[in-house]
Amino acid sequence: MKNYYKIPFLLILTFFIFSESLYADLIVMNNGDMLFGKIQNQNFALNSPYGQIVIRYDFLKTISFDKSKPAYASFQSINNDIFSGTVLIDTFQILLDNGQQKSISRNNIQRMRIDRRGPSYKITTTIFTMGNNDKFSGHLLTKDIKIKSGYMVRLLQSEMITRIELAFDGPGTANVLMNNGDIISGELMLEQFQVASDVIGQLTISKSKLSAIQFNAHKMVLNEYSKLSLSDMDGDGDGISDDLDQCLNSPWGHEVDQKGCSKDPNLAKRGETFDRDSDGIIDDMDRCPDTPEGAIVDSRGCSAIGPVLFEFGTYNLQSKFFSNLDLVVSMLNKNSPMKIQIQGHTDNIGSLEYNMVLSEKRARVVKRYLIDKGIDAARISTIGYGFTKNIAPNKTASGRAQNRRAEIVLVE
Repeated sequence: MKNYYKIPFLLILTFFIFSESLYADLIVMNNGDMLFGKIQNQNFALNSPYGQIVIRYDFLKTISFDKSKPAYASFQSINNDIFSGTVLIDTFQILLDNGQQKSISRNNIQRMRIDRRGPSYKITTTIFTMGNNDKFSGHLLTKDIKIKSGYMVRLLQSEMITRIELAFDGPGTANVLMNNGDIISGELMLEQFQVASDVIGQLTISKSKLSAIQFNAHKMVLNEYSKLSLSDMDGDGDGISDDLDQCLNSPWGHEVDQKGCSKDPNLAKRGETFDRDSDGIIDDMDRCPDTPEGAIVDSRGCSAIGPVLFEFGTYNLQSKFFSNLDLVVSMLNKNSPMKIQIQGHTDNIGSLEYNMVLSEKRARVVKRYLIDKGIDAARISTIGYGFTKNIAPNKTASGRAQNRRAEIVLVE
């Protein structure tokens, strides 16, 4: 009988001997060896189908390598987000339990696990599901979402939406489930989404890479990137905190200057790491990388000066559009040679002649505002189109409201 008591005793003894290792970081080698200790890398970089990703040590839980694809791996965060792609780190450092420092080539690693303990808490967030089955949470920074349904373009705010399912009926198409239960189907008039991830800072995601967006989702997390202090946020892992970094997506492993921009002149020439037009969209994501300084841009980096809308039958400026016009003033002040054209429009109620005059008056009142702010009148031309260039059907009140507008177009 004595031998029966030895078995649990040995198990208990083994637990106490190896308990420290059980709660250490772990690297599993391809040959089956296991290394316990403290992984020394502070950042983990991945080139994903939707851009470069850098996850801090504090936010990473596991890395699983796919040996069928060179350097390909999946990163799992402490919040159970999944990011997959090509690992940009060649060597991982680990301080073993015995005090020995060891360098391990990524080609020899099967799996890595970082010791994580602590209470989780529930948050309300947005969950993004990618076409490659990656899934992560965060907050959508792109507020206005346009969808073309039939002949109508509808402008939706993210707080109005429960879920977006993309590519339900071909590229670019979407089903949008509204909070009131309505479903709007059509073409999503947005190429990219700006996302503040819960674990890695900001991402720019192409519409073509997305599968679904679920708003107001509940999730258990251990920590959120947004809860870091500004000086601790470093989304590209270049050593320059985000509040000081002027190149927020500099490529992994490149030496950067005090502004966080690559010192490699070849990269600078190709514009791969910079935001040379300073519009907030990095050059490798920017469809219009030479917009003028101070320009108002959309998620593609292209000019997106919003229209000024008018009440029915009037050409009075509403104060809610002053701030947008002030941005136009700032842009013109920063670009002295630039000229603009203000194009007035109306809905289709009334005669063509009446609406032509009204649309010209709408254009001129916007011009007057800009002149009063100090812009030279010679830099501003106006034209009225009446109801000849409507952007929405006039059958509904909302459609007519969209047509009663003045648009600002860059001409130089």
